[in-house]
Amino acid sequence: MSYLNFRDSPWKRENTHPIYKDSSFAMNPAPEYANSEVLLASLYRTIGFPTVSEGIVPQNGRDLDKSIYSQRDKKHSSFKNTTIDLDTWITVLHGILESPKLPNQSSKRFLQVTPLIPQFAIFSGSARLSSNSWPAGSLIRRMVWLGSENSASAEALWKDLYIALSVNEDDDIFARWLEEETKCWTSKNEWKYIQPSIAEVGVLDYKDISEIDFLPARVFVKDLKAIINAKNLVTRRQWTSLLEAILRIGAVAHVIWLCDFQSRTWAILNDALNKKESIKENLKEELFPTQPQYMSYGGKALNSLKDKISSYLAARLGINNLLWSLEEIDKPFKGSIDNVWHSPNSVDIQ
Repeated sequence: MSYLNFRDSPWKRENTHPIYKDSSFAMNPAPEYANSEVLLASLYRTIGFPTVSEGIVPQNGRDLDKSIYSQRDKKHSSFKNTTIDLDTWITVLHGILESPKLPNQSSKRFLQVTPLIPQFAIFSGSARLSSNSWPAGSLIRRMVWLGSENSASAEALWKDLYIALSVNEDDDIFARWLEEETKCWTSKNEWKYIQPSIAEVGVLDYKDISEIDFLPARVFVKDLKAIINAKNLVTRRQWTSLLEAILRIGAVAHVIWLCDFQSRTWAILNDALNKKESIKENLKEELFPTQPQYMSYGGKALNSLKDKISSYLAARLGINNLLWSLEEIDKPFKGSIDNVWHSPNSVDIQ
């Protein structure tokens, strides 16, 4: 990788500068279109299905659908230990629990059910109907670590979320029946806690995080704890609906905050470049938004969100171009860009 590679194809992931890519404030994974049900389904896979990747979900759904209809037409079932017949199970999947498709998928035929239980995430809830779908659950995982006080508390919350997402004896009878019934109709995929690696969650100096006045990930973590505690007070469907709501709102706020942060970072760097001076000593107030108006109640959010995303794209190009340019002149930046507001003198671009 080099500046020439970046210049020729600046949007390719492999041409992103390693320092930028490894930052905890980087947009990782790169978000795409997804509704709240896709977020929850991907979260199931990220936290508890080590052998189920995003890319194989659509094919799993096609295989299950094909098998069910084929055996119904032959009036023969190879599925064992089921409590209902093929026609009834088809009604459950394509009627009772079928969920709306994404706008870009509305004309296509595939299996799409509401992510009421973990087992449904094996064959439903992919952001794309191809093998290169983006892992929306990974975004939620990074939010948990970024919004927690330390790595230990983040891991404890992640484990609590896994337990809450599991179907256990405290769940309502419909959820328990669905979980056991679905296992009879699908291939064996063990629901098992996945321990994240440091590279997957990002690591920050938590003293730095405590100095940030507004952090959507921190609000998300607080809300997530409240939702987990409320699980036994409502039905499984009510609980997953509440969880979907905070996943959707929290993820959007987090992504737009990252866009805002990177835009502010590039503005300061660009200002330093144009004025031929070192970066200012006190950066915290200029870098971190303290009173954001991303989604004001009663207001129109779409245009302002589009502006933030456009600013992020310009900032991504600018920051990567600067980092590669420093490499090109043999004056590479050394260190992390996560906490430059604490050590502004470490970034001198005179």
